[in-house]
Amino acid sequence: MRLRLIVFVLALLAPLLTALPAAAATLLSQGRPATASSTESAAFPASAAVDGNPGTRWSSAFSDPQWIRVDLGASAAVTRVVLTWEAAHATAFQIQVSADGSTWSTVHSATGATGGTQTFDVTGTGRHVRVHGTQRATQWGYSLWEFQVYGDGGSSAERLLSYGKPGVASSSQNDGNCWECTPARAFDLDPASRWATAAWSDPGWIYVDLGATAQISKVVLQWDPAYAISYQIQVSPDANGWTTIHSTTSGTGFKQTLNVTGTGPNNELEYYTNNDNAALDGQGRLVMEARRQATPGSSCPGGTCQYTSHRMNTGNKFHFTYGRVEARVKVPKGNGLWPAFWMMGADFLTGRPWPYNGEIDILEVLGKDVKTAYSTVHAPAYNGGGGIGGSYTLPGGADFSDDFHVWAAHWDSTGIRYTLDGRTVFTLSKEEVERTRGPWVFDHPFYIILNLAVGGDWPGPPDASTPFPARMLVDYVRVYR
Repeated sequence: MRLRLIVFVLALLAPLLTALPAAAATLLSQGRPATASSTESAAFPASAAVDGNPGTRWSSAFSDPQWIRVDLGASAAVTRVVLTWEAAHATAFQIQVSADGSTWSTVHSATGATGGTQTFDVTGTGRHVRVHGTQRATQWGYSLWEFQVYGDGGSSAERLLSYGKPGVASSSQNDGNCWECTPARAFDLDPASRWATAAWSDPGWIYVDLGATAQISKVVLQWDPAYAISYQIQVSPDANGWTTIHSTTSGTGFKQTLNVTGTGPNNELEYYTNNDNAALDGQGRLVMEARRQATPGSSCPGGTCQYTSHRMNTGNKFHFTYGRVEARVKVPKGNGLWPAFWMMGADFLTGRPWPYNGEIDILEVLGKDVKTAYSTVHAPAYNGGGGIGGSYTLPGGADFSDDFHVWAAHWDSTGIRYTLDGRTVFTLSKEEVERTRGPWVFDHPFYIILNLAVGGDWPGPPDASTPFPARMLVDYVRVYR
């Protein structure tokens, strides 16, 4: 996802349904910049301890003391640290926090430590967190498979996403008045550096590539005296088509903190309410209703959504790995309607962005073509329009919206088999995907999502023929493990 015309970007990495209870702590360290006092070799960098991959590790030189630290990007209340040691662990070490990476305060001290996986509940505040080893358990150095730092805030915690990410601009100044004022300077958290346009004319732009789709909640601009009076903040999945999520013609310069809403890339038109658009029909079935109903929403064109609908998930309530998950659903018919039954990797709730967490789509039907259904998976190497999946129809070309049908995913360590009413419609082999398309990212906990979207790049917009209110009926959702 790209965000244009910004200096700092903060994101709300939250469940897709609001009004769920927040988790006790949020993983803050994953994917953040990490440094160390030393490394055994280039094969064991500090970054390997915060990459979320239990098969990679940091390893130090073979001497005491040694340390590894992670930059959280902003000050945070640290509540828990989890260390997963390789056999070369520390018997004595301190966990420390710092505001500036120079002055450290110890929040936990250990002696006689036995290695393995260690979880420490701590109390401290800082931007930087360090493990400082003072005594090795072996003749080798210190080695960590994972170094995880958690903080208060749960799934609604804000995280800085733009720090150190690639920046692109319409032009850049590089002369005696502004030396190397490149786009990267706007995302380095150095208040003394800046980006500036080379051309002293309108328009001009800068964007940052966040590396993956994220839900944006806040943008902070710290302007030089040469600031914009009129500008737009925009999001895009591909840096080509841009959607405006904030616009002003009366910019004041200096520091501006803007609360915004935007996610790229689907360009849906609905506003999801908490409970107004969901009910039971008296027969034990869930009704998810899309309505033609104007509602303020800054992610919609003109700042007002013309439709409301509903979305719910089991995030922070029920996660599982492997099994058969199925739902008996009756989908609506009409241009622009987009019902779905799908799953997201649960590490999305603790800071891992899409598509790195993985997405398993079990049911998608477009209201403009209710004779075809789709099942797809998305991962870093294959996502969006490049996801791996298949389409299928009912016997005799029947209409999916005429009756209830059972969609299911049979998911295990070898792959996923999709069925419709007990009939296999598509099969994904983990071995084949890894051999031909890229990494398989579906061997970890996921949570379940149901939603009825309106509009978007794939289904297209509703029109005068679209029946509102439109209803997606769910008879049941079941998981067999």
